[in-house]
Amino acid sequence: FLQDFSVASQDNDLQSVSFKPDGAKMYVLGDQNDKVYEYDLSTPWDVTSASFLQDFSVASQDTDPE
Repeated sequence: FLQDFSVASQDNDLQSVSFKPDGAKMYVLGDQNDKVYEYDLSTPWDVTSASFLQDFSVASQDTDPE
């Protein structure tokens, strides 16, 4: 079963996606703004239940994160 979730309101150049081991959080690395975006998943592993929590800039560490 495939699910999708748009993060276009935060970044349009996504590089990678990671999950917390329990599936309760999703982390998205965006190259457009050089940030890591954190989302809460109200239903573990279900990206359709994601809600944006916060972001963290990595620009001072890497201007082209991948």
